Amino acid sequence: MKRRPNNFTLVEMLTVIAIIGILAGLVIPTVIIAKNRGQVTQAKTDISSIMTALKQVKTDYNRILLTDGGINGSHKASISNDIATISGDTYSALIAELSVPKNSGLDSTVSKRINKRRKVYLDPKNGFDPTAAYTSTANAEKLWLDPWGEKYVVYVKTKNTDELAIPDTSKTIASEIAIYSFGPNGTDDKGCNVELESCISSGNHKNHDDIASWNL
Repeated sequence: MKRRPNNFTLVEMLTVIAIIGILAGLVIPTVIIAKNRGQVTQAKTDISSIMTALKQVKTDYNRILLTDGGINGSHKASISNDIATISGDTYSALIAELSVPKNSGLDSTVSKRINKRRKVYLDPKNGFDPTAAYTSTANAEKLWLDPWGEKYVVYVKTKNTDELAIPDTSKTIASEIAIYSFGPNGTDDKGCNVELESCISSGNHKNHDDIASWNL
């Protein structure tokens, strides 16, 4: 009696491929969901760390920004209705002041800086090159970006009150600092997240997924 050759028939190969495809279809979504959850958790951790650092600045200097909203000689926050908005390049300057205050890219004039003692409030991200200006391309990516590569947005109340009206929303919170990430979709939804707030749950609003300090 002849022994069957030790190789797969076409039907057996197709069956194995189908099984692998089914298993991949079950596993990949789970991996993606776990990754997304990890990124959201990291964003929340970053926001809490930045909030803590800014509160410590307030404790040390009795203010978070200079009178004119300045962070250093080159950057000032935009102020409207007693609320300073810190984003874009101004956000980078703020994080540099908090994490690498002796960096050569920052204004050395003490009177033009919020962090006059050059105290480190945040640990620089891994890979930051202290010999290069914080504005360099390589260093810019290490200035506390969110897990999706975007800069956080920071709101600071310029007057000493314990309430802050979040710009472009109807929300008022009991804090003088608010921070949010654009979330997984990378779109500025003004801090709105339909899973956590009573945002409009239809149209483009259904995709709002920002991670905000007032929802932590």
